Amino acid sequence: MKKPANSRAALTTWRQNLNDGFLTPDGSFSWAKFFTTCTQASLLYHLNMQFKSLMESWDALAVVLIVLVAPEMFKKVVNMKYGGSKAAASR
Repeated sequence: MKKPANSRAALTTWRQNLNDGFLTPDGSFSWAKFFTTCTQASLLYHLNMQFKSLMESWDALAVVLIVLVAPEMFKKVVNMKYGGSKAAASR
């Protein structure tokens, strides 16, 4: 028979996983991860509200899907197109 899960331990694990989503490997806060998550959330909202117009315009739909699916690739493309630090483009 399994022991019931400790709700406090489950909450701590959930919170740690959430915190890890915004931290760099060295443990500091990552603004890039934070803004990527916020951008993805706002694009999901936009996709929900403007679905019909996005289906009619394939280029707008492509941008929305690229930012949702591959935000790191989107950052590299923007860095290549508009310049930026070479270190950010090579990551």
